[in-house]
Amino acid sequence: IGSQNSFPDFFFGADLSYVNEMEDCGAVYFNTNNIQKDVYKIFANSGANIARFRLWHNPSWTNYSNLSDVKKSIKRAKENDFFVLLDFHFSDTWADPGKQLIPSAWLPIVDNTSALASKLYDYTSEVLYELNDEGLNPDIVQLGNEINTMILQEGDLEWPINWTRNSILINSAINAVRDCSRISGNKVEIMPNPFSGKVSFEAEAGEYTFELTISDDYGSKATMTRTVVIEPEPNMPPVIDMVVRQGSELN
Repeated sequence: IGSQNSFPDFFFGADLSYVNEMEDCGAVYFNTNNIQKDVYKIFANSGANIARFRLWHNPSWTNYSNLSDVKKSIKRAKENDFFVLLDFHFSDTWADPGKQLIPSAWLPIVDNTSALASKLYDYTSEVLYELNDEGLNPDIVQLGNEINTMILQEGDLEWPINWTRNSILINSAINAVRDCSRISGNKVEIMPNPFSGKVSFEAEAGEYTFELTISDDYGSKATMTRTVVIEPEPNMPPVIDMVVRQGSELN
Protein backbone atom coordinates (compact mmCIF):
# COMPACT_ATOMS: atom_id res chain seq x y z
CA ILE A 1 0.00 0.00 0.00
CA GLY A 2 1.57 3.28 -1.07
CA SER A 3 1.19 5.89 1.64
CA GLN A 4 2.85 8.67 3.59
CA ASN A 5 2.48 6.30 6.57
CA SER A 6 5.57 4.23 7.39
CA PHE A 7 4.04 0.85 6.69
CA PRO A 8 6.08 -2.35 6.81
CA ASP A 9 6.72 -4.33 3.64
CA PHE A 10 4.36 -7.03 4.88
CA PHE A 11 1.55 -7.08 7.42
CA PHE A 12 1.19 -9.95 9.87
CA GLY A 13 -2.27 -9.41 11.27
CA ALA A 14 -4.83 -10.70 13.72
CA ASP A 15 -8.49 -9.85 14.19
CA LEU A 16 -8.74 -9.07 17.90
CA SER A 17 -12.36 -7.93 17.96
CA TYR A 18 -13.37 -10.64 20.42
CA VAL A 19 -10.68 -9.95 23.03
CA ASN A 20 -12.65 -7.52 25.22
CA GLU A 21 -15.65 -9.82 25.36
CA MET A 22 -13.55 -12.90 26.08
CA GLU A 23 -11.67 -11.16 28.88
CA ASP A 24 -14.95 -9.95 30.40
CA CYS A 25 -15.97 -13.62 30.43
CA GLY A 26 -12.82 -14.48 32.36
CA ALA A 27 -10.56 -15.63 29.54
CA VAL A 28 -6.80 -15.40 30.03
CA TYR A 29 -4.07 -15.96 27.47
CA PHE A 30 -0.78 -17.83 27.58
CA ASN A 31 2.20 -17.70 25.26
CA THR A 32 3.97 -20.75 23.83
CA ASN A 33 6.00 -21.03 27.04
CA ASN A 34 2.76 -21.33 29.02
CA ILE A 35 3.29 -17.91 30.62
CA GLN A 36 0.18 -15.79 31.10
CA LYS A 37 0.48 -12.48 29.25
CA ASP A 38 -1.57 -9.74 27.69
CA VAL A 39 -2.90 -11.14 24.42
CA TYR A 40 -1.70 -8.10 22.47
CA LYS A 41 1.83 -8.66 23.73
CA ILE A 42 1.63 -12.33 22.80
CA PHE A 43 0.76 -11.44 19.21
CA ALA A 44 3.30 -8.61 19.07
CA ASN A 45 6.07 -10.84 20.39
CA SER A 46 5.13 -13.41 17.76
CA GLY A 47 5.59 -10.91 14.93
CA ALA A 48 2.09 -9.50 14.43
CA ASN A 49 2.10 -5.82 13.48
CA ILE A 50 -1.52 -5.00 12.65
CA ALA A 51 -4.82 -5.61 14.43
CA ARG A 52 -8.23 -5.55 12.79
CA PHE A 53 -11.40 -4.53 14.62
CA ARG A 54 -14.95 -4.76 13.32
CA LEU A 55 -17.34 -1.89 13.92
CA TRP A 56 -21.11 -2.31 14.02
CA HIS A 57 -23.37 0.73 13.77
CA ASN A 58 -25.70 0.21 16.76
CA PRO A 59 -25.58 -3.42 17.91
CA SER A 60 -28.31 -3.31 20.58
CA TRP A 61 -27.98 -7.09 21.01
CA THR A 62 -24.41 -6.90 22.35
CA ASN A 63 -22.15 -4.53 24.25
CA TYR A 64 -19.23 -5.22 21.94
CA SER A 65 -17.97 -4.04 18.55
CA ASN A 66 -19.77 -0.71 18.98
CA LEU A 67 -17.71 2.48 18.79
CA SER A 68 -17.08 2.62 22.54
CA ASP A 69 -15.77 -0.94 22.58
CA VAL A 70 -13.67 -0.38 19.45
CA LYS A 71 -12.03 2.65 21.07
CA LYS A 72 -10.81 0.46 23.94
CA SER A 73 -9.40 -2.03 21.45
CA ILE A 74 -7.64 0.55 19.31
CA LYS A 75 -6.10 2.12 22.42
CA ARG A 76 -4.65 -1.23 23.47
CA ALA A 77 -3.41 -1.92 19.96
CA LYS A 78 -1.62 1.41 19.72
CA GLU A 79 -0.09 0.95 23.17
CA ASN A 80 1.49 -2.21 21.79
CA ASP A 81 2.70 -0.56 18.57
CA PHE A 82 0.18 -2.19 16.26
CA PHE A 83 -1.11 -0.61 13.10
CA VAL A 84 -4.90 -0.57 13.12
CA LEU A 85 -7.34 -1.74 10.46
CA LEU A 86 -10.92 -0.67 11.16
CA ASP A 87 -13.60 -2.76 9.45
CA PHE A 88 -16.85 -0.84 8.92
CA HIS A 89 -19.65 -3.40 8.59
CA PHE A 90 -22.25 -0.66 7.96
CA SER A 91 -24.75 -2.81 9.82
CA ASP A 92 -25.99 -3.44 13.36
CA THR A 93 -24.81 -7.03 13.06
CA TRP A 94 -22.65 -9.29 10.94
CA ALA A 95 -22.36 -8.28 7.30
CA ASP A 96 -21.20 -11.08 5.01
CA PRO A 97 -21.96 -12.70 1.63
CA GLY A 98 -25.23 -14.03 3.04
CA LYS A 99 -26.59 -10.77 4.40
CA GLN A 100 -25.93 -7.03 4.23
CA LEU A 101 -28.57 -5.68 6.60
CA ILE A 102 -28.90 -1.91 6.69
CA PRO A 103 -28.66 -0.33 10.18
CA SER A 104 -32.18 -0.12 11.60
CA ALA A 105 -31.83 3.65 12.05
CA TRP A 106 -31.35 4.04 8.30
CA LEU A 107 -34.16 1.74 7.24
CA PRO A 108 -36.59 4.58 6.36
CA ILE A 109 -34.23 5.75 3.59
CA VAL A 110 -33.19 2.33 2.27
CA ASP A 111 -34.73 3.12 -1.13
CA ASN A 112 -33.44 6.71 -1.29
CA THR A 113 -29.92 6.30 -2.65
CA SER A 114 -29.03 9.99 -2.44
CA ALA A 115 -30.13 10.32 1.18
CA LEU A 116 -28.47 7.05 2.08
CA ALA A 117 -25.19 8.13 0.49
CA SER A 118 -25.27 11.33 2.56
CA LYS A 119 -25.97 9.34 5.72
CA LEU A 120 -23.12 6.96 4.94
CA TYR A 121 -20.74 9.86 4.31
CA ASP A 122 -21.74 11.58 7.56
CA TYR A 123 -21.49 8.42 9.64
CA THR A 124 -18.08 7.44 8.26
CA SER A 125 -16.81 10.99 8.78
CA GLU A 126 -18.13 11.26 12.33
CA VAL A 127 -16.47 8.01 13.36
CA LEU A 128 -13.12 8.98 11.88
CA TYR A 129 -13.15 12.51 13.29
CA GLU A 130 -14.08 11.23 16.75
CA LEU A 131 -11.31 8.65 16.68
CA ASN A 132 -8.84 11.23 15.38
CA ASP A 133 -9.75 13.70 18.13
CA GLU A 134 -8.97 11.04 20.74
CA GLY A 135 -5.69 9.98 19.13
CA LEU A 136 -7.20 6.69 18.00
CA ASN A 137 -7.32 7.15 14.24
CA PRO A 138 -6.96 3.89 12.29
CA ASP A 139 -4.21 3.48 9.74
CA ILE A 140 -6.40 1.61 7.27
CA VAL A 141 -10.15 1.21 6.90
CA GLN A 142 -12.19 -1.50 5.25
CA LEU A 143 -15.41 -0.03 3.86
CA GLY A 144 -17.92 -2.83 4.13
CA ASN A 145 -17.36 -6.42 5.09
CA GLU A 146 -17.28 -9.18 2.48
CA ILE A 147 -19.28 -7.06 0.08
CA ASN A 148 -19.63 -9.33 -2.92
CA THR A 149 -23.32 -8.39 -2.79
CA MET A 150 -25.09 -5.03 -2.67
CA ILE A 151 -24.55 -3.17 0.61
CA LEU A 152 -27.19 -1.69 2.91
CA GLN A 153 -30.12 -3.95 2.07
CA GLU A 154 -33.38 -4.78 3.79
CA GLY A 155 -34.19 -8.43 4.45
CA ASP A 156 -33.12 -11.06 1.93
CA LEU A 157 -30.37 -10.19 -0.52
CA GLU A 158 -31.51 -8.47 -3.68
CA TRP A 159 -30.23 -9.79 -7.00
CA PRO A 160 -28.93 -8.77 -9.42
CA ILE A 161 -26.71 -6.12 -7.89
CA ASN A 162 -27.78 -2.57 -8.62
CA TRP A 163 -24.33 -1.35 -9.59
CA THR A 164 -25.36 2.28 -9.83
CA ARG A 165 -26.66 2.27 -6.26
CA ASN A 166 -23.72 0.24 -4.98
CA SER A 167 -21.09 2.49 -6.55
CA ILE A 168 -22.76 5.68 -5.28
CA LEU A 169 -22.83 4.33 -1.72
CA ILE A 170 -19.31 2.91 -1.68
CA ASN A 171 -17.84 6.02 -3.31
CA SER A 172 -19.62 8.14 -0.69
CA ALA A 173 -17.79 6.27 2.07
CA ILE A 174 -14.51 6.50 0.14
CA ASN A 175 -14.96 10.27 -0.21
CA ALA A 176 -15.59 10.56 3.52
CA VAL A 177 -12.28 8.84 4.28
CA ARG A 178 -10.38 11.00 1.81
CA ASP A 179 -11.93 14.23 3.11
CA CYS A 180 -11.24 13.31 6.73
CA SER A 181 -7.66 12.45 5.86
CA ARG A 182 -7.17 15.77 4.12
CA ILE A 183 -8.83 17.90 6.79
CA SER A 184 -7.31 16.14 9.82
CA GLY A 185 -3.87 15.80 8.28
CA ASN A 186 -3.76 12.14 9.32
CA LYS A 187 -3.77 9.89 6.28
CA VAL A 188 -6.08 6.88 6.48
CA GLU A 189 -5.63 4.29 3.76
CA ILE A 190 -8.51 2.38 2.17
CA MET A 191 -8.05 -1.35 1.91
CA PRO A 192 -9.09 -2.85 -1.42
CA ASN A 193 -11.86 -5.28 -0.60
CA PRO A 194 -11.38 -8.65 -2.33
CA PHE A 195 -15.12 -9.21 -2.00
CA SER A 196 -16.15 -6.12 -3.95
CA GLY A 197 -17.60 -8.36 -6.63
CA LYS A 198 -17.36 -8.93 -10.35
CA VAL A 199 -18.82 -7.30 -13.40
CA SER A 200 -19.88 -10.15 -15.69
CA PHE A 201 -21.44 -10.06 -19.12
CA GLU A 202 -22.10 -12.37 -22.02
CA ALA A 203 -20.55 -11.80 -25.42
CA GLU A 204 -20.69 -13.30 -28.84
CA ALA A 205 -17.58 -14.69 -30.52
CA GLY A 206 -15.32 -11.95 -31.79
CA GLU A 207 -12.65 -9.44 -30.76
CA TYR A 208 -13.35 -6.87 -28.04
CA THR A 209 -11.20 -3.98 -26.86
CA PHE A 210 -11.68 -2.44 -23.41
CA GLU A 211 -10.24 0.82 -22.12
CA LEU A 212 -10.16 1.04 -18.33
CA THR A 213 -9.24 4.17 -16.39
CA ILE A 214 -8.39 3.72 -12.72
CA SER A 215 -7.59 6.50 -10.23
CA ASP A 216 -5.87 6.06 -6.86
CA ASP A 217 -6.16 7.90 -3.53
CA TYR A 218 -3.67 10.55 -4.65
CA GLY A 219 -5.49 11.55 -7.82
CA SER A 220 -3.16 9.72 -10.18
CA LYS A 221 -4.78 7.96 -13.10
CA ALA A 222 -3.77 5.06 -15.27
CA THR A 223 -5.48 3.93 -18.44
CA MET A 224 -5.18 0.38 -19.67
CA THR A 225 -6.34 -1.02 -22.97
CA ARG A 226 -7.01 -4.74 -23.21
CA THR A 227 -8.14 -6.76 -26.19
CA VAL A 228 -9.99 -10.03 -25.67
CA VAL A 229 -10.53 -12.54 -28.45
CA ILE A 230 -13.45 -14.90 -27.89
CA GLU A 231 -13.55 -18.08 -29.91
CA PRO A 232 -16.87 -19.67 -30.89
CA GLU A 233 -18.25 -22.02 -28.26
CA PRO A 234 -20.41 -24.96 -29.34
CA ASN A 235 -22.41 -25.23 -26.12
CA MET A 236 -22.93 -21.89 -24.39
CA PRO A 237 -22.12 -18.17 -24.70
CA PRO A 238 -18.76 -17.33 -23.11
CA VAL A 239 -18.76 -15.15 -19.98
CA ILE A 240 -16.11 -12.52 -19.25
CA ASP A 241 -15.42 -11.63 -15.63
CA MET A 242 -13.85 -8.26 -14.81
CA VAL A 243 -12.91 -7.80 -11.17
CA VAL A 244 -13.61 -4.35 -9.72
CA ARG A 245 -12.00 -3.78 -6.32
CA GLN A 246 -13.13 -1.36 -3.67
CA GLY A 247 -10.82 1.63 -3.30
CA SER A 248 -10.50 2.33 -7.02
CA GLU A 249 -12.85 4.18 -9.30
CA LEU A 250 -13.62 2.57 -12.62
CA ASN A 251 -14.83 4.87 -15.35
